[in-house]
Amino acid sequence: MATISGNDGVVKVGTTAIAKVTAFTLNMSANMERDDGMGEAWQSSKAGKKRWTGTINFRYDEADGGQDLVEVGDEGTGNFYPAGDAAGKKYWTGDFTVSEVSHNQDQDDRVSWSVTVEGRGALTEAVSA
Repeated sequence: MATISGNDGVVKVGTTAIAKVTAFTLNMSANMERDDGMGEAWQSSKAGKKRWTGTINFRYDEADGGQDLVEVGDEGTGNFYPAGDAAGKKYWTGDFTVSEVSHNQDQDDRVSWSVTVEGRGALTEAVSA
């Protein structure tokens, strides 16, 4: 299996790409629920409900319509493409709510944003058509 360049990534809200993305992260986890009982010497747990969160970092571009779709409280469908969005490429998709937005400004760099999303339901793997 070949490695891929992080530079090929694309993030879309629905069909609208977010411009100037510099990084994104997806985190998938499960609540661990104990299933051991009295008299057992070792704790035992099983996976319960699953959840996902994500972070999207991008350089601010006031003319970009995709960036307008990720303000606090916004809901949408996120499409996260690690190797680009050409036909046949795998990606993850899921509905989300924006839970946090951080605006970062530094005199030695461009203005950037960091957006945190909370999944609403499953994050699934798909293939671009």
